[in-house]
Amino acid sequence: MFFAGPDAFAAPLAAARRAAEDAASVATAAEAERLTDGLTEQADALTTVTDLVTGAVTADPSATTAVLSAVGEVLAAVNRARAVLANRRRAL
Repeated sequence: MFFAGPDAFAAPLAAARRAAEDAASVATAAEAERLTDGLTEQADALTTVTDLVTGAVTADPSATTAVLSAVGEVLAAVNRARAVLANRRRAL
């Protein structure tokens, strides 16, 4: 399973963490909107991966669990970024 590689979700996780850092310094509503759109795209892509993995017939349930755990970690980072962004938007 492609998504079961040890670094399969390293880039999306780094992007979500970067988005949280960027969200803290958003200066305009337009910036916030662009960041919101990117986070939505990332969350949608992760939902697609989850759907693919849970729908796949695999002989290795531990690989499925590992992928879902990695997806959960990235989604948690995306949600943290969304929360930081929401707080920042209220401050603007």
